[in-house]
Amino acid sequence: ADVSARLVEWGPAQGLGDVFVRFCSGLKTYSNFFNNYSLVLKTVDKCRDVFPNFRAFLGR
Repeated sequence: ADVSARLVEWGPAQGLGDVFVRFCSGLKTYSNFFNNYSLVLKTVDKCRDVFPNFRAFLGR
């Protein structure tokens, strides 16, 4: 939505950097997940084996 609004009034002084900086700050969570993916899988496996309610949740 921010990019679309700027394109409507585009000019030589218009910029988009701040929009991308705001967007990319939200990717930190994904980066942490991706960097720890093998640990995430091991934890899910362990929880599935130890907690019957979690196993049922995964089955649904």
